[in-house]
Amino acid sequence: MRIRLPELNKTIDTGERESLEIVAVESILACQVINRDCPNERERFTYISMIHSSLFRHQRAVPSKALESALRDVESLMILLAASLGVETRFLAVFYLLHNPEVDGLHAQFLPGKDEADFAGANRLGMQLFQRAALGLLEAYKQLCAGPATREVVDLLSGAAKDFSQIVEVNRELGRTLDRDQFRALTEYFQNVVVQGRDLRGVNAGDQPWSYIIDLLLGVDLKHVFEVAFDRKYPPEVLTVADAIIYEFNHGDYLKRGYLLPEDYTKLEETEAAIANGQASLPNAIRGDNRELLNAMRSAIESYLMTSNTHLGLAKKYVPVDSQTHVQIGSSGTNIQKFLKDGLIDERARVLADLEHST
Repeated sequence: MRIRLPELNKTIDTGERESLEIVAVESILACQVINRDCPNERERFTYISMIHSSLFRHQRAVPSKALESALRDVESLMILLAASLGVETRFLAVFYLLHNPEVDGLHAQFLPGKDEADFAGANRLGMQLFQRAALGLLEAYKQLCAGPATREVVDLLSGAAKDFSQIVEVNRELGRTLDRDQFRALTEYFQNVVVQGRDLRGVNAGDQPWSYIIDLLLGVDLKHVFEVAFDRKYPPEVLTVADAIIYEFNHGDYLKRGYLLPEDYTKLEETEAAIANGQASLPNAIRGDNRELLNAMRSAIESYLMTSNTHLGLAKKYVPVDSQTHVQIGSSGTNIQKFLKDGLIDERARVLADLEHST
């Protein structure tokens, strides 16, 4: 997973077709060993789903009976593991990033070299920082709803701002160093796969709930975002942002419960319940003219908006333009302009403007 698979993938991608049979045979053997000897269930799913994604990518490019047979065997193991973990039978970003331990200085990769290591490292840290910021903001919200602001609430907001600033710094460095051609080669392994006849979308930020938790807490109108990004026409009973998120998970093709770890989805539900029973948002929960608290809130929202603009900059630079529509389409089929810029960024900027206006 750290040396042999990346090298085989690279040789196949560069046209050495004799490696197709080798990767088919070795993938089955590797999965048998991983399934037998890897003690951590989530690590097993990481490796086996990565192998499945690799085989599917090669079979899509150069179909062969050997790859088709290997895919069936690997898929059967992946399906069992996914059922045990309570997730979809697909390749999930959270596993690739967070359940992929370093061994002798290397993480499991699709392709050899520094580019993928840097890409995965930046996204791994980003996911961890988004999680910490989201949980910190949730705790701040609960405390504000329960009573007057304390020093801990100010510190939680300031901590989230620092987390967002670190995400910006890491991603800006990635934008300066990541090779564009290497990135595009890598994303081939993140595209959609078919499992048991079902077309499942590729790895995406929707595999983690933290940005949605943050948006809910800050008062971002995700219902409007989804209407803009996906041309949604919600039924009359979908009134609130929380209603829209629940609807998306139950009916949409972008967010699906099985794309999240069970405990992560529980945190999203906890946030929805807290807002339903409390203040409309974190800014609304601030009582009185507490300048220190308002400044900490403003700093958190400003830093969060900076993460959005940085991600948009990376997407504009690296996501290919669709040859038919002439727009940039992300790995899950999202229109980058409509989803990131016209949807999320404009709405997050509106939240900041509302705070500025109110103070």
